[in-house]
Amino acid sequence: MKSIDITKDNFEDVAKIYEGISAKLKLKFSDYYKYSFSFYGEADDIWIYVSYGGNADDIWRFNVNATEEITAPKTLKDLFDKYFYISIEDKKNEVEYTSYHY
Repeated sequence: MKSIDITKDNFEDVAKIYEGISAKLKLKFSDYYKYSFSFYGEADDIWIYVSYGGNADDIWRFNVNATEEITAPKTLKDLFDKYFYISIEDKKNEVEYTSYHY
């Protein structure tokens, strides 16, 4: 699978992929590691993996229920605003888009 960083140059293309599935996408709790909660979801051969937190100041206010699904943000910009790590895997086209930011 080809891995591509999400940049200003390809943001709009990745946004179209994400926003095409966001209405159907539910995120499920995956794991907790070093002040970050991670979630995953799938719709139409697109897999999403995101992480929230990254430091003690952010994480203590975030309420997580490990058995509940949460609604994914509608736009890629909203996803970026909430999560510091994003991985969008397009299984059909064998491409993974990733972003790691604080």
